[in-house]
Amino acid sequence: MPTIKINHPGLKLREKSRVHRSIIDSKTGRRKTDVVVGWPIEQINNKKIELWPSDAHEMYKNTKAYISYDLKKYNLKKKVDVLVLGPGTGEEVVFIKKQLGKKSNVDTLGLTNYLSKEANKVKRKDYSPKVLNEKTTFEHFNHLGLVEKYDYIFSRLGPGMHTFYPEIVLLKVASILRPGGFARIYCNPVDLGYINEYLNKKDLQDKVKFKQFTDYVLIKRLK
Repeated sequence: MPTIKINHPGLKLREKSRVHRSIIDSKTGRRKTDVVVGWPIEQINNKKIELWPSDAHEMYKNTKAYISYDLKKYNLKKKVDVLVLGPGTGEEVVFIKKQLGKKSNVDTLGLTNYLSKEANKVKRKDYSPKVLNEKTTFEHFNHLGLVEKYDYIFSRLGPGMHTFYPEIVLLKVASILRPGGFARIYCNPVDLGYINEYLNKKDLQDKVKFKQFTDYVLIKRLK
């Protein structure tokens, strides 16, 4: 009989900080099974519901003003790599590509690929999972191949809004920013105290800064 590996709660295998312990099941010591907040994963995989509004342009008209502000403030005019988390039909993808031009690249990562034909044409790579489950939601997503890959990350209706663990999402976003990179992530209320505790524990407090607003968080990667 094969051995069943269980990380007992007494072990500190994943007890990096309180923010990481929030996703660990106290009984098994393993990651909790997650759902995408608002939609059961099974419904998304079976496509029983329409996740994204048909009139995406109207929904994101105010979002474009924020993106224009970000691109101008952080002088993202040279060749840069951009990631849009939760792109939906890809309104932001098309807009960012037009703003930055051919030399820059825009990648996407969502629950699944709902991008329009235009967005699919201009995006470089889509990392959306073919089958959505608790292991492929962003807070459990294996992001190591994306570490320090992006200069700008934007997310409106993305993983920060559809998770019980927004602090985990923000830390992952920070890790995939390049030094000098910037992210604007709309998210559920977060405890920046937990995040700062983790940064201090890892001696990263001088490398990344978080600033919280009513419904989004700004992240600046310094080093």
